[in-house]
Amino acid sequence: MPLIFLNQTIKQLINPFQGDGKSGDVPGHMVSELPVDVCVTDGEHVHERLARIKGDWLVLCHECSSSLDVAWYLQKQGLFPDWASVLCGSQWAGRGRMERGWISPPGNLYAALSWPETYGPWENLIPIMAGYLMIRFMAGRGVFLRLKWPNDLLLEGKKVGGILAEKKKGKTIVGIGLNTFSSPETDRMRKENVFASANLRGIIPSGPVAGLWQEFISHGRIACNHITERQDTSDFLSQVEPLLAFKDSPVRVIDSEAPLTGYITGLAGDGGLRLSRGKSEKIIYSGSIIPVTDG
Repeated sequence: MPLIFLNQTIKQLINPFQGDGKSGDVPGHMVSELPVDVCVTDGEHVHERLARIKGDWLVLCHECSSSLDVAWYLQKQGLFPDWASVLCGSQWAGRGRMERGWISPPGNLYAALSWPETYGPWENLIPIMAGYLMIRFMAGRGVFLRLKWPNDLLLEGKKVGGILAEKKKGKTIVGIGLNTFSSPETDRMRKENVFASANLRGIIPSGPVAGLWQEFISHGRIACNHITERQDTSDFLSQVEPLLAFKDSPVRVIDSEAPLTGYITGLAGDGGLRLSRGKSEKIIYSGSIIPVTDG
């Protein structure tokens, strides 16, 4: 997987009016001793350099508005093949679901992945698939995460990461954020956020996030192809359900309508959340999940 470092050029192309305007070397926490195959710096022809590179490459950015912004820029230029990805050192306009801000200081993993074209019932399951692949990958490293439907990653009830799938003109790019080094202070989080944040520092071996991300891509690509080619969606969802946070527990679902309470029983075939409400069941497609505790 070729590593490409984009310096100030892409930052200026994305948004020349934000950020501190500084350029510099590849951030140490991103690559450490990993070789950078191509370094595209100020004044060079970004498009020509990237067009000559083959394979599912990884683009490294020192700082940008968000990894998703860079990914969509490259996609628009026809320079973002399936399984290519962007990894940035920090973001000044990171975003999560419903356009909520994502606090993005240096040290954590902020990535955007070019998702392969997906057909039929698999199309609605992309965020769940991406979360499942990350959970499975981290479990292989002794870290057991849970998926808080539809797109949050929890460690012992605290948020350590999130998934955001964006689709434009038939193309899907998946953003993945993971607190590998630090987590937001409580006073910087949204007031309505009931989940504390946490990070993986001291839990996973220290090392460059680019190396961790490359391992995830290698693992995830094989696993994704295996699942979609050899399983149907019901088989896949039966593997995801035991990994759901608060499964078989009482929760409250907050969305634009009146709040709902019930027990999470599993996933519908299209990725909706099955909520048992006594003698009835409701399928949820949007909203925030809050555990209900006694007292």
